[in-house]
Amino acid sequence: NEPRKAVTFGDGEPLPEDIVHDCLRILEEECVAVPWQRGDVLLIDNWAVLHSRRPFVPPRRVLASLCK
Repeated sequence: NEPRKAVTFGDGEPLPEDIVHDCLRILEEECVAVPWQRGDVLLIDNWAVLHSRRPFVPPRRVLASLCK
């Protein structure tokens, strides 16, 4: 993603690039890696936390469902 285009204020105005990089640094510092094992299930509340994914070695199968 191009930081200047990917992260904006609610009105569409871009955040200053240095602020975006500060946020990325903080996110990296606060990151928690989940030690996955076969058969594990993880539920994430998208309203409470940010989530992402790290690079992985295939094969990998992810089943996802979104609900309200």
